[in-house]
Amino acid sequence: MRAKDHSEVTKNIKSDRIYYVLSGKLIIKENKRKLVAKKGDLVFIPKNTKYYFGGTFKTILINSPPFDPKNEKIFKIK
Repeated sequence: MRAKDHSEVTKNIKSDRIYYVLSGKLIIKENKRKLVAKKGDLVFIPKNTKYYFGGTFKTILINSPPFDPKNEKIFKIK
């Protein structure tokens, strides 16, 4: 996964997610927590967790079980 100036709030109801950062900065916000992940960092997001992710980054994204778009919900950013 590659992104430049990305900004999104999402939730997957079926899949846990693991982001492994290859380059750049991946910003994750969940409730009141904020994490800035850099090269070599690994971030775990449990299924059914609403979270923001953004920044300019290159990651490996693992979904378990495999990604299915019908289980993904994208929210408008206020």
